Amino acid sequence: AEQTNQELIQAEKMASLGVVISGIAHEIRNPLQVIMALSESIVDDDDLPRIQGDAHEIVEASKRISEIVNDLSTHARDARTTGNSTINLNDIADKSMEISKHTRNLNSIEIVKQYTAEAVVIGSSSELTQVITNFVNNAVDAMNDKGKLWLITKSSKNMCSISVKDNGSGMDEATQKKIFDPFFTTKEPGKGTGLGLHVVRKIIEKHDAELKLESKLGEGTTFTIIFPTMKK
Repeated sequence: AEQTNQELIQAEKMASLGVVISGIAHEIRNPLQVIMALSESIVDDDDLPRIQGDAHEIVEASKRISEIVNDLSTHARDARTTGNSTINLNDIADKSMEISKHTRNLNSIEIVKQYTAEAVVIGSSSELTQVITNFVNNAVDAMNDKGKLWLITKSSKNMCSISVKDNGSGMDEATQKKIFDPFFTTKEPGKGTGLGLHVVRKIIEKHDAELKLESKLGEGTTFTIIFPTMKK
């Protein structure tokens, strides 16, 4: 069973990596086209102010590509790091937002970060980033790309928690019971593997953590992961 769990988690990682790669390819294509078009126009241009303007646009587009590549490098490095380490949940939330913006349109989403200073747990950074990215993507989809998204971390003597909350479509109780089943999805074909939350729960169990779901139809959804506090 443990072997099957690992294979399932691995399959989900590969599926989500495919989505991230296609999102990034699309994002790089735009500034790349700007660079190519403007470089060609500069070659035959003798209007200095216009050349300088074009050159400025080329620099900006190059910076954009550089940012995307840096994000990707960080994500790849984390994904290669297996095993557990001390993790700040605030960093996980920030990193998840960076990854999500490559596959989702966050322009019309108001993001509210409510972080506590002491949200530190032991776990796998890459797996927890994948879990929170999954929650963020689901939240954006539930809001149809428009709404309010909260990232919340809390800490007390007995526990640490991280929550992703949205004011999207929410779920009725029947749907809430089904969402952790393998291959269950509310998305159209091609939009999700349906493996998502089933594997998410396995990863959370592996961290000795607890998953809490609160949702109300038409009002929104909150996913919370509660970690036991690190032994002092």
